[in-house]
Amino acid sequence: MFFIASIIGIPSILACVYWWYRSFLVPNTQRPTIACDMDEVLCDFLGALVAWHNATYGTALSKSDFKSYQFHETWGGTLAEGVEKVHAFFQTPYFAQIKPMPGAAEAMAELKSRANLVVVTSRQHVIAEHTIDWLGRYYPGQG
Repeated sequence: MFFIASIIGIPSILACVYWWYRSFLVPNTQRPTIACDMDEVLCDFLGALVAWHNATYGTALSKSDFKSYQFHETWGGTLAEGVEKVHAFFQTPYFAQIKPMPGAAEAMAELKSRANLVVVTSRQHVIAEHTIDWLGRYYPGQG
């Protein structure tokens, strides 16, 4: 079962409580539950973001230049400017066409045969619908 939770805020607390309840208190299955991150595990978010930034701003960044998700620390500017850039990226074909990580679909299919799957992400709520659609497109039948 795919369950998307934000790591920040009340929704994540509720998601953690729900996951804990379903995993440990409800004896509905003997299968383990595995939580899997989305960005850089299931999909190449950073690759798409870097390609967009390089094309838009004429930079020559690579994924290895980034050490955290505080993107402004790598491409410069303030935190607020970084957030604006990321929100602009969300409106582009680069974001709409993010590709899965190589081998991730096969790995998830294998895991699903042995365990319940939970996808966890810290993605912003403004892209929640896109995120759910993306998971359904690239990981069909696994949710």
